[in-house]
Amino acid sequence: MQQQGQAPLQIEHYIIGKTLGVGAFGKVKLAKHNITNTQVAIKIINKRKMKNSRMGAKIRREIRLLRYFNHPNVIKLYEVLDTPGDIFVVMEYAERGELFDLIAQRGKLPESEARNFFLQILSGVEYCHNNLVAHRDLKPENILITHNYVVKIADFGLSNLMKDGKYLKTSCGSPNYAAPEVISGKTYCGSDADVWSCGVILYALLAGFLPFDEETTQALFKKIKSADYTIPSSFSPQVRDLINKMLTPDPLKRIKFHEIHLHPYMRSTQVPFYLQIPFKLDEGRRQINEDVFEKLMQLQTVNFRGMTQTQIQKSIRKREDKSFVVIYDLLLGQLGVESSTPMTLHNLTMHDLIFNPQIPQIEGQSFNNCLLNEIQKPQPYDYGKELPKDIMAIVYPYQARQIVNAIYTCLEKFNTVIKIKSPDYKLKCYHKNLIKMTKYNSSMELFNEFQKEVEETGSKNDLASLTFKDDGKKPKIKENKYSAKEIIFNIQIYKMPTNNNDHMIDFQLCRGHPVVFMDFCNKVIALLNQHFNQI
Repeated sequence: MQQQGQAPLQIEHYIIGKTLGVGAFGKVKLAKHNITNTQVAIKIINKRKMKNSRMGAKIRREIRLLRYFNHPNVIKLYEVLDTPGDIFVVMEYAERGELFDLIAQRGKLPESEARNFFLQILSGVEYCHNNLVAHRDLKPENILITHNYVVKIADFGLSNLMKDGKYLKTSCGSPNYAAPEVISGKTYCGSDADVWSCGVILYALLAGFLPFDEETTQALFKKIKSADYTIPSSFSPQVRDLINKMLTPDPLKRIKFHEIHLHPYMRSTQVPFYLQIPFKLDEGRRQINEDVFEKLMQLQTVNFRGMTQTQIQKSIRKREDKSFVVIYDLLLGQLGVESSTPMTLHNLTMHDLIFNPQIPQIEGQSFNNCLLNEIQKPQPYDYGKELPKDIMAIVYPYQARQIVNAIYTCLEKFNTVIKIKSPDYKLKCYHKNLIKMTKYNSSMELFNEFQKEVEETGSKNDLASLTFKDDGKKPKIKENKYSAKEIIFNIQIYKMPTNNNDHMIDFQLCRGHPVVFMDFCNKVIALLNQHFNQI
């Protein structure tokens, strides 16, 4: 407790206030930005506790996602400040607290009010799904309410990326809100599981209690798997039908998010304008709010680092790690306005959630310039598992057409056959004779040749596949699952959310040995770097 007469705790431009909550890693404090007078919530994470816990990955994942998200119904992360002992995560402050508290205080809500909350929840969750992210822990405790009753979805620590044709395996989330396929330990689709959780939340909003609530976990799971629940007589026929479709045990028969919007219950009210337009791909640069920008430029205490107005606007659009960008966001939040072209996470791989040196990282503005090693450090990969197919990617600050032309030039030098070209910048390629199997007098001679190539080019050939025996005979090659002489792979170019000119090249192995594939990708990237350096 702060003693009388003692100066308030301050970090950067934030004056720390009362405690809002206490968690396993530290506290959540109310704070005020001393330039804009904006109230924020600061999550203070103790590094030592995070390091000694398995929950470090949960924190890293949440910060990594919120760094990109920009939606009216998703909690906003303003910045992350790093100190020797703690990490300060500065987030949007929701004055009315959790949706759980509202339900506990008021009990069941009128259908019109419940529908308003539910529409906002759907909008936020759909935004996540459009960006290939499943929340997996949707519940009233993780849904916050602002002073003007705007919903903010929070706590993305258990979220995960969704990939086409790939299912999730981890059983996570709160049991009372978890779908049958999740608690059964089966593989499941993240978006279908989120539909179930939203159905439980809608039920709780209208009833004031949960559809599945038992004293023992065994009894609870039994009811969830069989969808054994009772709908109160006060529910209208329309909402009764919608909840039944959302709480369908078979995920294949369960209603989908786009179908929920077409349901009569959802179409019986006036939908807020911003909810009528789905937040999808960012087709242009982030739009600057002129009123907010003018207010920013009038602040005398802001350090613009000698930049011109054009340069400042460019930094805001690119979401660069500068203090005035954070101040712009805080001012924007004061007006309750959102960007008309929200940033998206389309086509990011799991690697992007851990670390990507090409993407501007979050760090303290001036308090501490060191990177958040505890957050950004990639986790060691278990090579006993199946190698991921998306195992090579790189970002270039050029237009997609320029990058494609450069790829054509480089692949031509390797005699690579481009089998399929699609208009959305996707190439299917075939390459053979990657390793020259020269006849050597002995296997040691072959080994020396490999060593020489590694020293000269830095490439790593598949040395593990060779059995060396200095007997004067030709080397023996172990049989691999894939042929070491050919690979088939896809090249896909994606637009990055950080900058309109940034594009990522994603190399995806379809068939062939992963080590040979990565060696080839390194050679292609080296040529691409050489090509772009000459521009």
